[in-house]
Amino acid sequence: NPLIVIDPHRNVTAMMGNVVLPSAFTGIESEGTAYRIDDVPLPLKKVVDPPEGILRDEVILERILQKVKEIKGSQKTRTVKCKTASVPA
Repeated sequence: NPLIVIDPHRNVTAMMGNVVLPSAFTGIESEGTAYRIDDVPLPLKKVVDPPEGILRDEVILERILQKVKEIKGSQKTRTVKCKTASVPA
């Protein structure tokens, strides 16, 4: 199975990935939420803009989901449009 990694920097996991998608640093280049060990949420604010073309994890995942839905939808459409070959008796 392929390993797909979404991470803001190269690390051991990213080096093992078959596909590596760079993302913005949460709490630096994008807002988000971190959780303390006792499950208390800590809101994080964006401090600087990410480099051009670098997206938040959420945006990357939304785009992947959108593409999967498009592909699945087009497969259903193709299946419906397929005709069965008629065989003479």
